[in-house]
Amino acid sequence: RPPRSELRTVDPAGALPLGPGIRFSTLDELLETLDLGLLNIELKLVAEETSGPCTPTDREAMLDVLIPLLENYDGRAEFIITSFDLEILKRLRERAPEYRIGYLSSRAADVDVAADAGFEAINLSDFVLLTDADTVIANAHARGLELNVWTVADPERMRTLIAAGVDGIITNRPDVLEEVTAQYC
Repeated sequence: RPPRSELRTVDPAGALPLGPGIRFSTLDELLETLDLGLLNIELKLVAEETSGPCTPTDREAMLDVLIPLLENYDGRAEFIITSFDLEILKRLRERAPEYRIGYLSSRAADVDVAADAGFEAINLSDFVLLTDADTVIANAHARGLELNVWTVADPERMRTLIAAGVDGIITNRPDVLEEVTAQYC
């Protein structure tokens, strides 16, 4: 894992069809340049020692970088901070209660975990909603949570989820989602 100072020299596309010349952007660069309606900032923690779990120090170090960036942001876009790491989200809530938080999960039972933690959203895998979407969505809404679904690329599935009442769709195909949602406006 290269240090942050070397990220600009790494080609994340490598041999992928995206081609050379693509570079990593830092969060502060994205916040400075993008004009988006809603930005999902996903926190991904990797332990310094890859053989073990993240430590409280790793989590605090990430928040020590993140919170000042967000405090200085001029607000062109709304954002939600998400993670699979429940502990970092709880620490974020304690240190910066003003930010919207969404818990990423692949378990319907985690709707209650997110609600009990005082988060604003639960971001569930689309697979969770394949069997009993109505019950899961109703439970999330009854608990006061937005329910966002990840990662959906198929336009027909997007339509089904919108009709079922999800609050948001996380996708790697924003062009497709934009086309689908334009049909509802």
